[in-house]
Amino acid sequence: MLPKAKSSFSKALIVEGGGMKGAFSGGVLACMRQFFPKKKFDLVVGVFSGSCSSAYYVLDRNGEHSQKILDIWKHELHGNKFISFWNPLKNFSSIMNQAYLIEELFQKKYRLPIENFNSTDTPPFFIVVSDLKREIPRYVQATKENIFSLLKAATALPIATRGKYWFEGSLLGDGGALDPIPIETVIKAGYKDITLILNHPKTKFSEPISKFLSKLAFPFEKNFARKIRYYHHLMYNKAKSFLLHPPPNIKIEIIAPEEPLPLNVVTTNIKKLHYAVYKGWQKAYSTFARGKN
Repeated sequence: MLPKAKSSFSKALIVEGGGMKGAFSGGVLACMRQFFPKKKFDLVVGVFSGSCSSAYYVLDRNGEHSQKILDIWKHELHGNKFISFWNPLKNFSSIMNQAYLIEELFQKKYRLPIENFNSTDTPPFFIVVSDLKREIPRYVQATKENIFSLLKAATALPIATRGKYWFEGSLLGDGGALDPIPIETVIKAGYKDITLILNHPKTKFSEPISKFLSKLAFPFEKNFARKIRYYHHLMYNKAKSFLLHPPPNIKIEIIAPEEPLPLNVVTTNIKKLHYAVYKGWQKAYSTFARGKN
């Protein structure tokens, strides 16, 4: 569960997932550091790719780690470096190479400064995952001990990976399957001042997942496949409807692209990734540089 807000003034940040569409939120977070640093938030919650960029934002201290967000999205995820349909022929278990993302980039080349979890200005950082056996969303606090394993669970994308990862005795996967935009969960924890970064336009709603796709995504977890087929789009659309008509006592700052991004979940085209990062930076600058919040 998420920690309860300490006061009615507590601020929360939520970052949506969406696979490679997360390039937009990466641009947003890199820019936000200059105008709205992490210390202004009392809670940060990330979903799937949003949790990866959020980790650098939350652990940043002097600006260099926010720059790493940009460098990863702009220089390291295009072409066949990260996602390739040839990967299974190269002794990788899936088309998305999580070892490259987590072990090569996050742990080495663009080292995530996990020691900063102990800093007094680092807000609690929670990552949304789906429990495939219990068929519920879970909100797990990231620590310097679990962050890399937790990110592997959060980025266990169906089809692109095996869609599951063992974490502390539980079989977990992408949290976006069951709670794609955890706005109501955050509000139930008592937060009334919320900044929400979306990788889709705020008026974009979701269609149901097809029976074929759900079975393809989770061939050995039939109950979970059935649940996301009936449940995922309802949760997503409920959250979007809530955002368009929030209660009067809830303040929500939404940062989202004005139009659909020219990417899908597994896009690796460098020009499209650069475009999404730029749009995210541009949107954040127009939101925060004018002195809002």
